[in-house]
Amino acid sequence: MVRSHGFTPNDTNDYVYPDFRYGLHTIIASATGSADGYTRRAFFFVHGRYIGTDLGAPSAIVQIAWRTDATIALGYTVYKPDDPMCCPLGGSVTVRFHWTGDRLVALDPIPPVAARR
Repeated sequence: MVRSHGFTPNDTNDYVYPDFRYGLHTIIASATGSADGYTRRAFFFVHGRYIGTDLGAPSAIVQIAWRTDATIALGYTVYKPDDPMCCPLGGSVTVRFHWTGDRLVALDPIPPVAARR
């Protein structure tokens, strides 16, 4: 599924965890063919069924911060306007994504595209 969207998995560790009660898992992936790997998305699955990505546009750097059985927190690296891709100075923002049993909802404000590059 991830590859069919033009992405290559970077981190599949969460996907192979034992089946939690809600079965929510994610795969972090980079755009296939990306020279620098700064085009990432989180792909969400429930009991192995693809339910969507974290955001409409990719982020330069995103990683799993922590998880529970129904919530996965992703850490987004934040760039200030003049930061080069190699050296973000804006810190990071944690966004919790929660599976309600019917849909995935973001529980926290998501950094704007320009800050995630």
